[in-house]
Amino acid sequence: MPGADLISAIAAESNEELAAAMEEDFAEMTARQGRFLLRLGEMDRRQAYRNEGAASVQAWVAERFGVSAPTARGYAQVGEKAWDMPHLVGSLCAGEVSLDKVRAVIDVATPETDEELCDQARRSSVRELAQVAQMRAQRSAGRGTGPDASSAHQGRYLRCNDQHRTMTLGLPAESYALARACVDAWPSRWNRPSRWNRPSRWNRPGRRAEPLRRGAPRPPRGRGRQHGHGHGPGRRARA
Repeated sequence: MPGADLISAIAAESNEELAAAMEEDFAEMTARQGRFLLRLGEMDRRQAYRNEGAASVQAWVAERFGVSAPTARGYAQVGEKAWDMPHLVGSLCAGEVSLDKVRAVIDVATPETDEELCDQARRSSVRELAQVAQMRAQRSAGRGTGPDASSAHQGRYLRCNDQHRTMTLGLPAESYALARACVDAWPSRWNRPSRWNRPSRWNRPGRRAEPLRRGAPRPPRGRGRQHGHGHGPGRRARA
């Protein structure tokens, strides 16, 4: 229906018809949002956004659908966990809860608490759910199991894209430091010619991938100690 005709039709609705139609519109909108977020989670899992040159799923959403960076980030935040939250996402698709309610609790939701939080979302406001999420996060942090206490553990991941032969890796700080040290130590520890060791050459992306292709040696454990001359399995970096 053209815009002008739709405006005229809505203007002619009674108060009861207007409210009833808005209920239907909102349920349809949230159902579509739920399906969109499930598909977005699968898009992220496959890293299919890289096929269009995007560096992240957030950047892909912002560019493809013309939304702001905060909106794209919120979509990606829910989409990443949507497959593990069948009750919350199911209620969103059924029009029983809003996307704002799901976003309020998604950070503290787990597969074990999904159903409980879904029930709370049906009967609570967004503000109340935000308070629930805050209290749960504080209790979990106090037990050493919350997002703050276990962020390093939860931040570990490995995503592979076979089509582009790329790997995206998230590591705890200590493991990342070890891996980075192995990469940075590569030129001097493999007795390459001095011209190869120049920073301008070593900083090229192709050169920096060399340790991972060959198996990087471990960094030195102390001054004066030399390690890693060889490609044996015991000399590869363990991150």
